[in-house]
Amino acid sequence: MLSSSAVTQPGDNMVSVMHRTVEDAVLRSGLDATFVRPGGFATNTLSWAPSVRAEGVVRAPYPGAAMNSIHEADIAAVATAALLDDKHAGAAYQLTGPASITQAEQVRAIAAATGREVRFEELTPERARAAMAQVMPAEIADLMLGYLAGSVDTVAEVLPTVEGVTGRPARTYAEWAADHAADFTPAQ
Repeated sequence: MLSSSAVTQPGDNMVSVMHRTVEDAVLRSGLDATFVRPGGFATNTLSWAPSVRAEGVVRAPYPGAAMNSIHEADIAAVATAALLDDKHAGAAYQLTGPASITQAEQVRAIAAATGREVRFEELTPERARAAMAQVMPAEIADLMLGYLAGSVDTVAEVLPTVEGVTGRPARTYAEWAADHAADFTPAQ
């Protein structure tokens, strides 16, 4: 089951409660199960693509917030391994990317992958919340902003789970950016 690392965090926010509820239902079913618990998906930064294509800019709060973003192909590789081998039954795999990387560093990786200048324009938390609340519940926007604020000047936890399950290291954010460079490049 694709779950979330939020189930391992203290507290009862909307995201952790949702994933814990589903995991508990799976456990009560009595079926063999493997829980795949990624943290932040690198693909979440595709939300920056329209402004990067149009203006060469990412507007977000907290450029120094550290992430351990994971490539969707690594999540799929772990899930595939779990589906193909019963030895994973009963496991709960918390997944991260291979390095701690700030939002500003992610923007630099996108610039390198596209060969274009891309700048980070810092938004105040208030402006960011107003923009986020247009596309998600306010509670989720507040949760995300709190996470980002708490991630400034820290190092995101990095786990070796992808390599342990698949036998190869997790892909870097720079590799993800290269794989998605076309998403950030204006149409010709």
